[in-house]
Amino acid sequence: MIKKILPGISLLSIALPVTANPMIVAQSNCQATVNGVIREINRKGVTTVNQRVLQGTANENNYGNPTDRTDEISIVMGNHNSSNNERHRIADILYSAVLMNSWANTIVKECGSTAVVSFGLNFSGWNMSYAIQADGKTTPRDCREPGYSTRRLAWNEMYCT
Repeated sequence: MIKKILPGISLLSIALPVTANPMIVAQSNCQATVNGVIREINRKGVTTVNQRVLQGTANENNYGNPTDRTDEISIVMGNHNSSNNERHRIADILYSAVLMNSWANTIVKECGSTAVVSFGLNFSGWNMSYAIQADGKTTPRDCREPGYSTRRLAWNEMYCT
């Protein structure tokens, strides 16, 4: 038996197919999508952007979720040191329902357990939420004044401040 050794080839350099855990891949795609939205916000002149994932909370304050998704993603812009210019940029974003709805749709498409995506101005109570619908797209929640109801709100409603 003759063994041949080929220069530059070793068993360590052979790439074997690796099957990735679908849950890890999905989480990675979700985080990459949220990071992409944050980069877009940064490009619009907002330097401080934080995200928060609330797992399993989407149905706590609202009833009628048309899906089995239960997570919420909150994207909060600015901080107590934000310049007036940055606050104006954040206001421009928060006044653009079309832009935020587009971002929310992008996020729920890649984040399979996300039911609600919110955008807000830190330290202000200014918040806009987009809730998933039966067709997998999001729609802005309607604003209800505090004290509107003593029970949970319908799926497409939120309290405004």
